[in-house]
Amino acid sequence: MPNLKHTFSIRFERFAERHADQFGHILLIGVAVGLGFFAGLAVGHYVAVNFGPMDSLPS
Repeated sequence: MPNLKHTFSIRFERFAERHADQFGHILLIGVAVGLGFFAGLAVGHYVAVNFGPMDSLPS
């Protein structure tokens, strides 16, 4: 009977070598989307605080 741990490690290494670029691209896209989201929140907050209505409560 073959060593299952060795068989799985070989299969995982082949899978990882074949798809490493795709995983890297997915991670980079996720990081870019996350940074863009938080940058948008920061810009929106800055604009709302500095250029929003002067009185926060309507009279």
